[in-house]
Amino acid sequence: MPTLNRHLKVPEGPLTQMETYIQSKYRNIVGGVQFPSVTCRPDSSYEVGRAARKVNDPSREALARLSHLVRYLNDNRKKRLKYSRNGTSQEYLRQLSPVTTWVGKPQEPEPVDVDHAVGLVDANFAPADEPLRRSTSGTVFMYKGNTISWKSKLQYLTAGSTHDAELIAASLAADEASWLHQLINELHSIFYRNRENPERPVKLHGDNLAACFTANNPTTSSRSRHLDVRFFKIRDCIAAKKLVFAHIDGKFNVADFFTKPHGRNLFDQFMAHLGMESPVANRDT
Repeated sequence: MPTLNRHLKVPEGPLTQMETYIQSKYRNIVGGVQFPSVTCRPDSSYEVGRAARKVNDPSREALARLSHLVRYLNDNRKKRLKYSRNGTSQEYLRQLSPVTTWVGKPQEPEPVDVDHAVGLVDANFAPADEPLRRSTSGTVFMYKGNTISWKSKLQYLTAGSTHDAELIAASLAADEASWLHQLINELHSIFYRNRENPERPVKLHGDNLAACFTANNPTTSSRSRHLDVRFFKIRDCIAAKKLVFAHIDGKFNVADFFTKPHGRNLFDQFMAHLGMESPVANRDT
């Protein structure tokens, strides 16, 4: 959602009749908007996750945010993800080229394979409005230029730096990339039995160079040795050639869409990159 909800004016005094109703139905309303946020409405994913963290004790600001979220979904209920043979996001994915991968040393830039699975990951380090200062991870995966998976999730521990936050987010994204790699290979063996399956790795992209270097190099330093072992399993996925983790310019990282609110222009730009659009009205009706 646009940053209209970042600077909401929270009224003072007793709760209004509408606020009292939302407070009494808060858990039900959040449950109602969760399903579309994970199936067909990535534009609401961040705000729904944020609202879900307040179900036990919603503040007045949380009531205002949820009210704004419901109004946004109602006003934009016809927005949808578009899927096509030549995905609507292929043009955006081509902008990611060239990218730089790190295995011991920088390698030559290579183009993004828009006909295969491509992932992007980002993290919003220690937002000031988060009580525990925990970072928010954002991931999105596309296949043949179509958005097929996305997630906005609060990290379950407090990262000490942007490097830590990005590495934690990348490790969690590696789980999804590993599953997609397996799923795509299984589907290929079912529908194309007579064709050779090259088992191409999923290409994951992040905009933090230090995290990219740490993930691609099996070394330990003072920057990463304090992190739990589970956050280095991305190295196993890279070694098994299930994924490739590459660095891109932050301005091209659409995963930032799932980590924090954005202004109207950037919000609409990310929506277009994800392949979301409003259906064209039928002129005959």
